[in-house]
Amino acid sequence: SWPMDRAPSIGYSKSRKGVDFELSPGSRGEVRASKAGKVVYSGNGIGGYEQLIIIKHSDTLLSAYSFNGATRIAEQVTVKVGQKIADILPVGRTIPKLTFEIRKDGEPVKPSNYIKRG
Repeated sequence: SWPMDRAPSIGYSKSRKGVDFELSPGSRGEVRASKAGKVVYSGNGIGGYEQLIIIKHSDTLLSAYSFNGATRIAEQVTVKVGQKIADILPVGRTIPKLTFEIRKDGEPVKPSNYIKRG
């Protein structure tokens, strides 16, 4: 499922590795696991990302969630689909948002090819 209760506001393209979910300035949101799996990274130690959570779903499939806010899940924890993993929070003048990626065999893929509708 999508990690937020809305469709992405900015879609996937060859020049973008994922999709963005932008919120209204000053608003908050919840991020949920798009699929069950194990959290293999939770923190802000990877350059180019704010807070980052990476969930391993299989030997070939990962999902990544980069956002302004606070993580709500630790590394090595197994999560269920739809489980809350983070809060998006307003930070200064930036637009609160989530960037969501799905990677297959380490390569970014179009998330809508893996997300079930309805």
